[in-house]
Amino acid sequence: MSQKVILVANQKGGICKTTVAASLSIYYAKLGQKVLLADMDFLQQSTSIDWYLQREKKLENLTVKEFRTVKALGSMAAGYDMVIIDGAPHASGLTLELAEVADKVIIPTCTPMIDLKPSARLGFELKNAGIEDIQFALIKTLSDAEAISAIAGLEEQAFDVSKVWLQASIGFANAMDSGLGLQETSHWSLRKKGKAFIDALVI
Repeated sequence: MSQKVILVANQKGGICKTTVAASLSIYYAKLGQKVLLADMDFLQQSTSIDWYLQREKKLENLTVKEFRTVKALGSMAAGYDMVIIDGAPHASGLTLELAEVADKVIIPTCTPMIDLKPSARLGFELKNAGIEDIQFALIKTLSDAEAISAIAGLEEQAFDVSKVWLQASIGFANAMDSGLGLQETSHWSLRKKGKAFIDALVI
């Protein structure tokens, strides 16, 4: 099996990058794959590392580690089936470098215009740089109507958008606070929604 790399990126903080990256890591680890979750937010919060520290039952085939450069990540990534990159919450040359080595870029975004506009801007920057496999994922939405409108707006700009969105829920927040993925929440209906959301993003 050849290694696959997914970059979860956005120019803003608080947009659920770590939530998506962590949940994808759990997805692949539970398939039995050897997974590296790379935290590139070394200047600020290292949220992926903080998230995993809260997990009671660690997964033997999941490694969570902080990196500062693409070169450092590349030297560590050998031997892993999946590399999930939790990008830094700001625009930088590093984001483009990471996108260039990724098989897929996922841009999670909330639906207010204050979130959608910078998210779309990042999408255009990556497209203009020749990055082709980009998918938007709507998260922490407030209503189905809001999500449908946001999807239509992004699709008008020729972006690929997941048709499975995730509404805001304290249950998802509690899962993340416990080092769990969206698909591991305590309530079965939220687990089902979290699983469907992540299933729509995998490669």
